[in-house]
Amino acid sequence: MAADLTPLEQRMLDALFPPGDARREPVLAALSGELSFREPQKHDLVDQYLSRQWCVDNLVLPLELLADDGVLIAIGNFSYLATIGEFIRQRFQGLKCQFVEMPADELLRRLNGA
Repeated sequence: MAADLTPLEQRMLDALFPPGDARREPVLAALSGELSFREPQKHDLVDQYLSRQWCVDNLVLPLELLADDGVLIAIGNFSYLATIGEFIRQRFQGLKCQFVEMPADELLRRLNGA
């Protein structure tokens, strides 16, 4: 699975994903067109890991997958994180959860628009 890379692209690939890095092969596959890749949408993360109604009820919105095997999650009521945090971590098992606070009205607007 060798993509036709320019020398600059090859150096960038080597810097980001050194030979032997398990993440290198999927990147090469994507670059060569062998793998269809798209960034997950917010509703994909909601549907895959939680549920829309649960997110609305608890003011939670997964925002994006992070490059370091993590997920960025917005919380509308940060003081409630102590109650729901462990449940969220269990649902996103294997990913490092990073939480940010977002005003409830903004979170609901984004969630309903997802």
